[in-house]
Amino acid sequence: MKKILITGGTGYAGASLIASFQKSYDIFACYHNSNPLTKILNKDKWIKLDLASSSNIKKIVKEIKPEVLIHTAAIATINVCDNNPKKAYRINVEGTKKLLEECAPNTKFIYLSTDLVFDGIRGNYSEKDIPSPKHYYGETKYFAEQEIQKIDKNWVILRCALMYGTSPSTHNTFFTNSINKIKNGEAVTFFLDEYRTPLFLNDLSLAIEKIIKNDAKGIFHVGGREKLSRLEFAKIVAEVFSLNKSLIKSAKVADMPNPEKRARDCSLNIDKMRKELSWEPGDVRSNLKNISF
Repeated sequence: MKKILITGGTGYAGASLIASFQKSYDIFACYHNSNPLTKILNKDKWIKLDLASSSNIKKIVKEIKPEVLIHTAAIATINVCDNNPKKAYRINVEGTKKLLEECAPNTKFIYLSTDLVFDGIRGNYSEKDIPSPKHYYGETKYFAEQEIQKIDKNWVILRCALMYGTSPSTHNTFFTNSINKIKNGEAVTFFLDEYRTPLFLNDLSLAIEKIIKNDAKGIFHVGGREKLSRLEFAKIVAEVFSLNKSLIKSAKVADMPNPEKRARDCSLNIDKMRKELSWEPGDVRSNLKNISF
């Protein structure tokens, strides 16, 4: 049974991966500010990680000796990165670089990056397109990608689209926040002119499993099969879960504060994952019907 270390184990993606993989792999997980999720993984499998501490990173990697390291941890809030650029760089860039440097040569290092490394001017971005982030969060993720590519080790950069689905994590997300607000009778505004290719958490798990089993290397894009505006996505969610559609309001990006920081179309081209690893994500409606709130 392969030993996998997952950073950001209490986060939305990290906790979902733990739940998906714990029966098939020997999972260890890292946490930082949030309490360990002992309902999904035994307490002795959790390790506190400080990505700002090189010595802490070295100690954990050397002790666990993972065969696969899935790096999901990051400062991922745009405003927090903008307001704390030095901290964001230290965690998102230097911490990522140090993790990979400490990995054994045969350790598979899987870095979860983001579709927000792109400027959103044209969409349908492939792995060959050159990133051009609109904000500092996207810049730190791209800087980390560049540092990874300088290191001659067994790495994968996985650029992930906006995620949806249920996770054991207690962290709020765009998906869970929106549903809970509408269920509570609150109106929620969604952009009608900002497009993504929403990625189901289960499809992310399947993609990573394909990467591990095939020992894939390089850069891959993972997203859903449909390009949707946030408004279109919200309407599908309301339809599937029988929510009050009148509470769904629309807005244009230009009508909101700091529109220059919003990437209009970060849709991802996933042909490489499909062709090289035979990975195929489900459609949004079918995926939503397989979860409950």
